[in-house]
Formats: sequence, C-alpha cells, structure tokens
Amino acid sequence: MKPIKTILYASFVAVSLAGCGGGGGSTSSNSVGFTSLVSFGDSLSDAGTYAVGTIAAVGGGRYTVNSGTATPTKIWLDYVAAQLALTAPCAAVKGLDGYAAQGFSVPPTSQASCTNYAQGGSRVTHPIGPGNKNIPSSAALGQLTYPLTTQVAEHLGRNASAFNPKALVTVMAGGNDIFIQGAVAAAAAAMAATPSASNIEAFTATATNIGGWSSAEQLAVLTATSAAAGQAALQAGLLANMAKAGSEQANLVKAQIVAKGAKYVLVVNLPNAGATPMGFAGGPQTAALSTAMAVAFNQTLTSGLAGTQGVVVADAFTTSTDQYNNPSAYGLSNVTVRSCKTDASNILGGVSLVCNPTNVIAGDISRYGFADDVHPAPYGHQLLGQFAAKALATAGWL
Repeated sequence: MKPIKTILYASFVAVSLAGCGGGGGSTSSNSVGFTSLVSFGDSLSDAGTYAVGTIAAVGGGRYTVNSGTATPTKIWLDYVAAQLALTAPCAAVKGLDGYAAQGFSVPPTSQASCTNYAQGGSRVTHPIGPGNKNIPSSAALGQLTYPLTTQVAEHLGRNASAFNPKALVTVMAGGNDIFIQGAVAAAAAAMAATPSASNIEAFTATATNIGGWSSAEQLAVLTATSAAAGQAALQAGLLANMAKAGSEQANLVKAQIVAKGAKYVLVVNLPNAGATPMGFAGGPQTAALSTAMAVAFNQTLTSGLAGTQGVVVADAFTTSTDQYNNPSAYGLSNVTVRSCKTDASNILGGVSLVCNPTNVIAGDISRYGFADDVHPAPYGHQLLGQFAAKALATAGWL
C-alpha cells in the first residue's frame, strides 16, 4: 500500500489561510440572501466523496485529521456554510473505483440533495489525477478524480443547465495539476540519469498521457544538448502547462458558471505550493519550482477572470506565504511537521484521507497547519474558512 502515499500527496497543496489570527466561530451573516452553497474543487474542498468502504470503516473520509466519528471534521466550506446560515456541505457523488479485495470498490452514487462536487485528486480538465486507478501507484485505491469540467457539467445536468442566482459558488483547484507536472519532472530526471529506451518511453508516456505536454515541449527536453538546456526546457514545459491549466479554469468559470446564471462566484487561487511540509522536506530547489508552478497557474487564472462580473478571486498565495513565514501571527504552532503518522497505523502510509485520532503523532497538534505533507489540519481549515469569509465581506457579500 505504500506506493499510494506518494501520489495521494498530490491531491492538493494547501496551507491554512487567514486574513488574521485564529479564533472561534463567528456570528452568521447573509445579506445577499444566499440559498445554497455549490462547490467545485479537489481534496481541500472534498466533503466526503471517498467516505465509503474501507475508508469509512477505518474512520476516514476527508483530507484532514478526521474525527473518526459519525460527525465529520469540519472543512473550510463548513465554516463558510455556517457563516451564511446554510446547510453544511455534503458530497454530491460518493464511491471508489479501486480493488474490491481491499474494500476500495464502491460503485459511485449521486447524492441528489448534495452540492459539493469537489473530489480528492481532481484536476481542472484532465480526468486522471492523483489517486486515480489509471496511475499504477494508486490503482488499488481508485479515486474518482472527476475534473472540474465534469463536476460543473454534473451540476448543470441536475439543474436544467443553469445556476441558481442566489447560490454562492466556490471554485478552488489546480494543485493536482502541479503534482502531475511533478510526475513529468520525475520521469525526466530518471531519463537524464539513465537515458535508456525504457526511461525515454516512460518520460514521453507520462508527459503525453497525463501531463498534457505537446510534442514540441517534449522534443525540447529530448534534444537538449546539455544538462542546463534540458533543465531549462523541462521547466519551461512545466510552467507552460500550469499556465494552461490556470487559463482553462478561468474559461470554465466564465463559460460554464457565470454564463449559466451564477451571480456570486468565489475563486480561491493556488496557495504557495513550496510553503508546505512537502516543500520544506524537498529542499530549496523543489520548493522554488513548486512555487513557480503555482505562480504560473495563478497569473493566467487571475488575468483570465479580470473584469468578470460576479467573480471574486481570493489571494490564497500571498496569505499562505505569510503564514509559512510568520506562523505565530496566525496562531499556528507548526507549519513544517505533519500531524498524521506514516507508519502501519495509517493504511495509506500517512495520507490524511484515513488519518484520525488513533494515528496522529504524540503531543498537542491542535494548532498545527498540516495534517499530512500538503493537506490542512482542522485548525488550518478553520483559518481557511475565516479567510474565505473575509473575502466575501470585502466583496460586500456578507
């Protein structure tokens, strides 16, 4: 089961976010008169897509430190819903497409009353994300990883191809696109170290099948005449594909959300991918490249949505960077160490999807920023909920 761990950490790069330090709950406010909360995204916003089969049996279901009880740990959208006096979010689709022998094969079922479409491992447009059965290292688990395009289409299909003008729509994604590009980079590194036919084939297959790279981008890496030139070509390809994903998300918001009737859309950009325990552990070069990919995504996302009426882009990148550099200002006690153990007590090797009070590290983790290498701990979700509420208030939507 250990190989699943690596690819699942890609489910989302997330640090707890807030415009101010932590605190308790706040009084609900809903001046717009929102009647529902509709959410699209990945593991950070997933309200329990995979809380089925063995995942549910071991007390998991959300990408954080799970409560291990029938009442799930709150994610940031729970705090937003409470702020607006709306029903708590629940997963619009539940299921797994993995190995039946391990309890990971549960046919997907739609939950008609639920409007949280976010799924762990989801990307912007590509259907194969971290945890998907088509990635060998995660075939056993078989996360659904419906991309945002499919998530939005699912909602439109349920609602006569239109959004309720009194719905608050949230969109937060792109992190899994970073980590799929990381898989391309890893394949390129293996090829550079040992330029065998099999490694060259592995690079081109990864770049083509899940990375979305063009033939020209691949050729630039394959024909580089020096290590420096190869590295430059690789980085150019990584950043170009992240920029493409950001542009695709902006286009989706405009063409399939706003144009379909949504009047209030909160888009949260990518946090600083290098400012995570994974970035910290990977060293300066890995952290810098992860940061650069997030910047590339955010630039095209933000520019693509500029001037779009009814859309607010909340800057998670700047806040996450500040939290990582100044954790005490946000009430955070630790932003470089994970809360969840990586030993056999966690059946996925440390992934927060199955993290709960029985498999966390010793000591007080109540103010930790992270559950695993990239996903927020409960306090992180509380801060992210506050961050989102601040963005709504600034827009005059509270």
